[in-house]
Amino acid sequence: MLGNIDKLKEITNWMCNDISRSIFSAKANFLVALGLMNYTEILGSFITGEFQKDNSDTIKLNQKAEHIKTTSTERFNSFFRRLGDSYKELIDIKKLKVYDELRCGLTHEYLVKKKQFCIYGTDSFLNEQEMNSLPNPISPKSIAHSGVIYQVDPSGNETWHILNPKYYIDFKRAKEKLISEIESGSNKTLISNFQERCRYVNLARFISYSRLTNTSGAFSQFLGLVPS
Repeated sequence: MLGNIDKLKEITNWMCNDISRSIFSAKANFLVALGLMNYTEILGSFITGEFQKDNSDTIKLNQKAEHIKTTSTERFNSFFRRLGDSYKELIDIKKLKVYDELRCGLTHEYLVKKKQFCIYGTDSFLNEQEMNSLPNPISPKSIAHSGVIYQVDPSGNETWHILNPKYYIDFKRAKEKLISEIESGSNKTLISNFQERCRYVNLARFISYSRLTNTSGAFSQFLGLVPS
C-alpha cells in the first residue's frame, strides 16, 4: 500500500514526464505553459493545506463558523515562490498578478490576460545545463534566470515571456525539494498542511497506474483509481 508521500512522488513524476514529452517530442507550447501553471497551483495546495490558518496554525473561521479554504491564488503563489528568487520577485516585490493573468488566462481563455505575451519552446532536445542556460529574450546576450519574465519597454508596453524549458526545469527541481522537505519531517506546519490536503483529494483511492497491451502491441496508460 502506497503512503501519501509515495503517491505524491508518483503523481509528480507523471507531471514531469508528461511535460518533458510535450516539450521535446510533441514540441507543444501553449499546452506546456498551461500545464505548468496548473501543476504549480496543484503542488501549492499541498503547501498551504486545505484551510487558512492564523499565526498559531489554528484554522480560520468565517462568520458562519465554517472553515475558510485557502484560495487558488494562495496555493499557486506558495509553490511559484519556490521556483526561485526571480519568480518570487514577480509576486512579492513587483506585485504582479501572475496567477490571474497567466494561470487563469491560459486555463480559461487560452490567452494570457491584459498584456502582450510570448511563449517559447524548443525544436531540439535540451539537457538540464542547456535549459539553465537559455538566453534571456529581453537581453539575448544574458542568461534567463527565470522561466517567467516580465518586461516593460520604453513606451510602457508590458509583456510576459514564458520560457517553457526553463520553467520546466525549475518546476522539477522545486518539486523534488518540496518532497525532500516533506520526507525530512523538519517543517511541522508543512507536514500538517500536506496531510490535511491529502484528506481532501482522491489520494485515498489512488493505487498506481499500469499499461494495457492491445492486439496491435501498442500501449495505453490509465490511472489506477478504485471505484467508490
